[in-house]
Amino acid sequence: MIAVGDYNFDYEIDNGKGNQGFKNMQAGATWKWVRPERLHQTQLSPRFYSVLDFVFTSKLPATWKASSWIRTDVVPAKDDNKNSDHRPLVARFLIAN
Repeated sequence: MIAVGDYNFDYEIDNGKGNQGFKNMQAGATWKWVRPERLHQTQLSPRFYSVLDFVFTSKLPATWKASSWIRTDVVPAKDDNKNSDHRPLVARFLIAN
């Protein structure tokens, strides 16, 4: 399974800690975070320096390789009923035989 989205887990980049929802998602080793090599703030709120958007996998075949990154070359629009203030999150899966 591959799950991608805005989970609001408030993973703080400076201290490497997420909220209780993040801890619950990581408990039991059911889900694995496809963690970007370099973390960037995924939303534009000046109040928070955190990751809200994630790629998780579960039971990924051993031969598959997964990676993700947060696009910093795209500046999101303001957050309103037509736009999101989140940066795009990209994932790549290499499916090998």
